[in-house]
Amino acid sequence: MMSKSRASRLGEFFAHKLEINCASISGPVFATGANDCVVNLWKMDEERTHKPARTLVGHSKPVQSVRFNSYKCEYLAAGSKSGTIRKWDLESGKVIALLAEHRASVSCLDFHPSTDHVLTTGSMDTNIKVWDDHKNKSMMTLKGHNAPICALQHSPDGAWVVSGDEKGSLIIWDLQSRGIVQDFKLGARVTSIAFHPVEMIMAVSEERRIRFFDLQNFTELGKSTLQTSKVHKIMFPKEGKALLSADSDGLKSWSWEPSVEMLDFVDASWDNIADIECSKSGSILYGVSLNKNIVRTTAVKLYKVDPFSIVPQAGLRRVTSPPGRKKDSYGGRRTPLRKASVTMAPNRQQPDPQSDLLVRANISNPPSTRRSDNVRLPFQEDDVNKFVIKKNRGRNKRSCKISSTLSRKDPKVKIIPQKRDQPIGLNMSAFLKDKNVDTAQLRKDISKDHSAFRAILKQRMVRLRVLRTYWSKGDMKGAIDSLVKMDDRSVAVDFLRHTQSQFQKAMTLDICREIVPILGQLIKTRFEEYITTALRYLEILLSGFSPVIKSTIAINKSSVGNVNPALEDRIGRCEACYSALMGTKKDIETLTKKGGSIQASALEVLRLLVALS
Repeated sequence: MMSKSRASRLGEFFAHKLEINCASISGPVFATGANDCVVNLWKMDEERTHKPARTLVGHSKPVQSVRFNSYKCEYLAAGSKSGTIRKWDLESGKVIALLAEHRASVSCLDFHPSTDHVLTTGSMDTNIKVWDDHKNKSMMTLKGHNAPICALQHSPDGAWVVSGDEKGSLIIWDLQSRGIVQDFKLGARVTSIAFHPVEMIMAVSEERRIRFFDLQNFTELGKSTLQTSKVHKIMFPKEGKALLSADSDGLKSWSWEPSVEMLDFVDASWDNIADIECSKSGSILYGVSLNKNIVRTTAVKLYKVDPFSIVPQAGLRRVTSPPGRKKDSYGGRRTPLRKASVTMAPNRQQPDPQSDLLVRANISNPPSTRRSDNVRLPFQEDDVNKFVIKKNRGRNKRSCKISSTLSRKDPKVKIIPQKRDQPIGLNMSAFLKDKNVDTAQLRKDISKDHSAFRAILKQRMVRLRVLRTYWSKGDMKGAIDSLVKMDDRSVAVDFLRHTQSQFQKAMTLDICREIVPILGQLIKTRFEEYITTALRYLEILLSGFSPVIKSTIAINKSSVGNVNPALEDRIGRCEACYSALMGTKKDIETLTKKGGSIQASALEVLRLLVALS
């Protein structure tokens, strides 16, 4: 599967007067930095005009690194050969920060995922600096490398930053303690670092090889075979189904479980690839490659690349190698690394207040909430008892006639109970046979669908580990934000059931606003455990926040003229909570018609909602 039809050249043009050193893509825009000391901005769909959308000036030495702050392209930072970093406001084109403490060229940089005014840079002077560009000075300097820094990446929650150097040393830093969490000794220069969007997995490329690490226990999951050309960039698309790597051969997709294997290869015909980035929809991957002062832009149809293409799961297979490459097998061997030494800074017990904002950060720039596509479930929770609503056109007064597509006798949605006295729909006498059982056949039947079930449970375990990481740090809001992004009801129920007592102590208006939509999804399911868990949490939220919400909204209605920013912020949060809570009222009214414990809990929640309104 190496067809060139999946990759197309968008443009090729002279972008600078002198040689280009770096490029960065963000959404429909990309930037280039060169020896002419300027940064040019280009639009992906307008590169054939050969005119930059904007030219950013200010550096007096060659530009060595560039990076956008986020997909919104509001700011851009660039490091120069002199060791200075400039940050521009892209709307005005003006320099808004000048950072100058490095003693040598700034080779890489990365914005903090949760705040635009915190920037981390790596330099040829072997030091890493974390900056507050509002103050135009560094908050901390991280020292531990013995070679120039060449790769840098923040973790999705912003608590860690990972750096790699020219000699293959990889260090994970804790930004609160300023200490080393773990270090690894790789075989060659580190070229790129990527974090999985959901799982605690990190991928690292080192010249001609890719390695995967489990960040839960800091072990190596596996490594690729030695590639024929240098691996320039790696990235996880937003779904996290596979890792993408760009080298001179083209674009490759990789799996890491049960072993590291190449799933697909696209001959993109790019050479010195500087950056790759997916479109907002995730269907197209853009690449920018450099050749002296010439830029080449390429688009790859990602929806035609395994495993992102829409094909049966059985159709996924290992691709051996690009043309001309000698086949080199990988046997799934897992190579554990040596236990790396952990060096903590002296101020571990009393972290710097400035760095505290870094570990309170939430996972940033997520895609819209979704259910993971890695495992296809055999059914969806709301696939039963769908109703067709037909408008009665014969009357002026609007009314609805509800007819079930399954049964007219019993329109009620059945609830799957938590406990059962006997098997449902199972005739035990017909099920149990008197003849001897073939144990070999029995084992085969039991394990028939075991791999799919294991995959589901493993994914659930990984997601619970992510939530536990936030919870252990006391970051309740970070855990809830992560739960929203996972969009996994089974994980939500497991997490909420085991954190109820601690949750009551950590409640805030922001958490209330974030968690109510999750509870709204749970009460719409058919599972009794899901519904009762959601009702318990709604009762906790209404009991705790109803007086505050009610009194604050009353103040808003009675206030005239006076402007109080703090009060307005509180009013806004209370109104958001009120709207979210009242949005569940219709579903709660439906649950009051059920029997048993669900009905009793629903009636209590409905009483609290009526009191709030």
